[in-house]
Amino acid sequence: MPENKYNSLRLGFFIFMAFVLLVAAILILGSKRNMFKPTINISTVFRNVRGLKVGNNVRFTGIEVGTIVNISIISDTAVSVEMSMDRKVIPYIKKNSVATIGSDGLMGNKIVIILPGTPGTDAVEPGDILSSIKPVELDDIIADIQNTSSKISQVANNLIEITNKINHGDGLFGAVFTDSDFSEDIEKSGRNIAELTKNLVKITGKLNDGKGIMGKVLFDPEFSAQWETTTENLTEISTNLQTLSESVNRGEGVLGKMITDTAMADNFFNASQDLETVLQNLSELSIKLNNERNALHKFISDTAFADSLEVLLGRVNQGVVEVSAAAEILQNSKLLGGSGKKDKKKRE
Repeated sequence: MPENKYNSLRLGFFIFMAFVLLVAAILILGSKRNMFKPTINISTVFRNVRGLKVGNNVRFTGIEVGTIVNISIISDTAVSVEMSMDRKVIPYIKKNSVATIGSDGLMGNKIVIILPGTPGTDAVEPGDILSSIKPVELDDIIADIQNTSSKISQVANNLIEITNKINHGDGLFGAVFTDSDFSEDIEKSGRNIAELTKNLVKITGKLNDGKGIMGKVLFDPEFSAQWETTTENLTEISTNLQTLSESVNRGEGVLGKMITDTAMADNFFNASQDLETVLQNLSELSIKLNNERNALHKFISDTAFADSLEVLLGRVNQGVVEVSAAAEILQNSKLLGGSGKKDKKKRE
C-alpha cells in the first residue's frame, strides 16, 4: 500500500511537470507568435518567397515584431505573404515602408524584414499591402563571387603575360626597362622639356613685366582702360543695332517699309519695271543714233554736216538782220506815214 501511494505520487508529479512544461511551451510559442498580444494583419507580395514558411518571424529595425500567418499564390509571378504584427510597433511602420526577405543568420530560416519608411508619413492600417523589393540571396552572392573571381583570375593571367612581355623588351614599357637607345631618347626628351620650361619661365617673366600684347592685356592699366572703352563702344553699337533691327521689324523708316510694307515693295517692283522699260528704250535710241542713215546721227557725229549747218545758220542770221532793217526802213518811210528826215537821221 505505501508503495502504491508512492507510485501515485510520482505519477502525479510527472503529470504536474508535464502540465507545467505544456503551459510554458504554450506561453513561449504564444509570445513568439503574438498569440497573447493585440495584433493587426498586413501583407506584402513577392515574386518568389525563396523558402519562406508560415510561422517565420517578421523583423523591423532588427526587432521581432510579428509572424507570418499565411502564404498564398496569387499568380505565377506573385505570392502574397500575410503577417500578424504587434500593435505597439504599428505607429513606426509607415505606408511607404518596404518589405524584403532575409535570413535568420547565415544559414538560418527565412524571415521577412520591413525597412523603415519616410518620417511624417501615415502609419499602416489593418489590411494594408506593403511594397516589396527583390531580396539578396546567398546563391546570387556566390554567383557574383564566382564571376568576380573568374575575372580576377583573367586579370592576373593578363598581368603575367604583360610582365613577361616587359621582361622580353616588347612594347613601350619593355623598351623603357630594357632598351638603352630608348632610354637615351627619353633622356633627350627630358632635356627638351627642361629647355621648354626655361623658355616658358622667360615668357612668363616678360608677361609679368608687361611686355608684348599679352603683357599689356594682363598688366597695363591704360590698355585695360582702352579695352574696356572699346568693349563699352561695342556694347553700345550692338544696342543700337538691336534698336535699329527692332524698328526695321516694326516697319519704321524707309528700310523698314522696304522690308515689311508690301505696297511699297509693289511700288519698287513697278518702278523697277518702268526703269527697265526706259533703259530698253534708251538702248534702242542709242542703236538708232549710231545708225549713219539717221538724221540725228548726222547732228551728233557728221562734222561736214555740222559745218554746212553752221554756214546755213550764219546766212539765216544775216538774212534775218537784213530783213529786220528793211522792215524798219519800210515802217518809217512815207508810204507808211513816217518822216523822211527822221528816216535819214536814223539811217545816218
